[in-house]
Amino acid sequence: MAASAVAVCALTLLVGSVGREGPVGGAAGLAEHAAAVAAAGGVSASKAAALTRLAQKPRVSGVTALQETVEDFIPQEDRSAFPEDVLAAINASANPCDDFYEYSCGAWIANTTIPSFQPSWAKQWDGVNDEVQDDVVELLKEDKGPAGKMFRSCMDVDAIDKAGAGPILAWVKSVDKIVDRESLDRALVEFAIADLNVFWSWWVDADSVDSTINSFFLAEGGTTMPDRSYYLDKTEEMKGHRAAYRKLAQTLLTLAGRSPEEAKQDTEQMLQIETALAKAQSTNAAARDEHGERVSPEEFYRMVPEINWKGWFDGLGLKGLGTQKGGYLVVRQVKFLKAVSEILSTSSMSNIRAYMRWKLVHSYAPTLSIEFEDALLAYNKELVGISVLPPRVRKCYFTTEGAMDMRVSKLFTDKYLQPEARDAALEMLSEIRDQFNASLRTKTWMDEAARTKGVEKLEKMFLEVGYPTVWPPSTTQDYKEFGGVSEASFFDNRLSTNAYMVKHTLAKMGKKVHRRNWGSSSAVDVNSYYNRKVNGIFIPAGILQPHFYSPSQAPARNYGSVGAICGHEMTHGFDDVGSEYDGDGNRNGWWSAGTVAAFKERAKCIEDLFSSYELYGAHVNGKLTLGEAIADAGGVKYAWESFVKRHAPSESDKRLFFVAMGQTWCSKVARKGARESILTDEHPPEKFRVIGTLSQFAPFGEAFGCPAGAPMNPESKCHLW
Repeated sequence: MAASAVAVCALTLLVGSVGREGPVGGAAGLAEHAAAVAAAGGVSASKAAALTRLAQKPRVSGVTALQETVEDFIPQEDRSAFPEDVLAAINASANPCDDFYEYSCGAWIANTTIPSFQPSWAKQWDGVNDEVQDDVVELLKEDKGPAGKMFRSCMDVDAIDKAGAGPILAWVKSVDKIVDRESLDRALVEFAIADLNVFWSWWVDADSVDSTINSFFLAEGGTTMPDRSYYLDKTEEMKGHRAAYRKLAQTLLTLAGRSPEEAKQDTEQMLQIETALAKAQSTNAAARDEHGERVSPEEFYRMVPEINWKGWFDGLGLKGLGTQKGGYLVVRQVKFLKAVSEILSTSSMSNIRAYMRWKLVHSYAPTLSIEFEDALLAYNKELVGISVLPPRVRKCYFTTEGAMDMRVSKLFTDKYLQPEARDAALEMLSEIRDQFNASLRTKTWMDEAARTKGVEKLEKMFLEVGYPTVWPPSTTQDYKEFGGVSEASFFDNRLSTNAYMVKHTLAKMGKKVHRRNWGSSSAVDVNSYYNRKVNGIFIPAGILQPHFYSPSQAPARNYGSVGAICGHEMTHGFDDVGSEYDGDGNRNGWWSAGTVAAFKERAKCIEDLFSSYELYGAHVNGKLTLGEAIADAGGVKYAWESFVKRHAPSESDKRLFFVAMGQTWCSKVARKGARESILTDEHPPEKFRVIGTLSQFAPFGEAFGCPAGAPMNPESKCHLW
């Protein structure tokens, strides 16, 4: 065992003995332990002497005096080698072998205040996003194109407040024209073209059977609150959420021109429909396993007969739907869509109007005057604990980036992403993929055919790093066909950009899939993702920033942070959902039954581990978070192996790798935000992403000298990839 690891292990025994004698008999026992290890050749005589001196320090209640304990768990060589900001975040008094998240992030969490406009704050994710935001905002202030105009129209709060509810009144009144099935059919088309999803959701994506062509997907949707449980659960907590939701709906509808009595009636009527939709929806965990089925339009009409689907498809311009030339129809959650058919056939037109009126008002409320925003804030305060509106510049940045992702991306990358930084990151990611590939060839639980196809899949997996290889047409879109973009009306600008996006999406039907298309992501996103339909990884320039990544920071930090993140994305290609898709992005059952069974057995260990974690009285849903937990484990493993192979790290470098991984997920979350996340988010809470991943990874325990059986080094571990 390396000297530094022994030091950490010995100090673990010391501080772990609060109020009682430690496992080696207190101070004298620690000195004896240090001498014994030295005699065995596991540590230098000077290090043994240092441990002996530490054991002889004054103790209070069985622990070194408080002023001394703050340095107990950070080896001196780490204090000398780690960057100052890394050391500042560490809780030096926390035993890394007991709770590595507290060790990595404890001081940062203790000294961090969550901004009042957010339910949480993440050290790197939000911190880096703020830096990217500041850079982009300065560019938008000077930009003379549509992006700059959109941003400035959003910042013009005087004009927005002066307009009040005016921009939406004609839309609200148009809902009154829904009086029969024929007028409802027209309204459903108009809402879809305006990018307002009601009753169900739809999108265009690579087909699951033949990923070279684009198909039209239909799936469940139609509700507004975060999860079906918010409508259905009988707990006091959920009753409180429903009461706040009622208040929000009544307030927004009144602001949009309904009388208080009408708004109250609308609220109860729309809740009847949304509750019925929630009852028909799948759980979040079940929805992850839903891939959909190709069906012909005629077959679908018979399956869900109470809706004029042909009229809706024709209204969207879907000519030749159900053919290779026109694009196929893929239906998910058929049971839900049949329930929608029943809801529409049994609901009164008054209820349907109330529901569609509400969806319209709620969708556009963020673009309207301060009264609308204040109502949304009051609801979010009850829902997730937000108490003030975000800075206006923050809202306008995200709104502009969301509407014109590629225009904003080009502005940012042209100025702030250096080609050499992109090339260095790409080289690191290629190394990680090579390491994954080498390891994949040794997986004995897979049969030979599965290993061969798995290697082929990794070799076909492409990496889009920094910005698109080919910039799409939306980069130069002027929106004139849709009314244009000006500084005069924020609301009208949203209508224009929404109309463009819908037409652009529908235009992909029947065309070949552009495999390197970034979809709804942008180069300024502080994020990354894997697309199983095209077998590609997308790493935006936004995340290639310190302290995720920088050519000038320690390799241990780069590999432990963005390296593990990118390894995570690669592993998504082999998680419980991604593993069903081959190297071309087709879902075709490319694993044998035996390999599938072996995979599920190992994955069940991970699912059960995460289900054992609890936060604020609620258990993590191990089935819902399984894909992310699998990806986290693979990401750390292959980033670590690549790092060790390429850089021959010192013991201190090894520990910095793991601390960088831990600090990637440092986050402070308000109770309400955490409760909402644990119900709806496919990602485990940050604390469990760290301890759940690293406790199962043997090199971590070795780096920190964790004794067998310690919380971060259990004797029995889950292992998949």
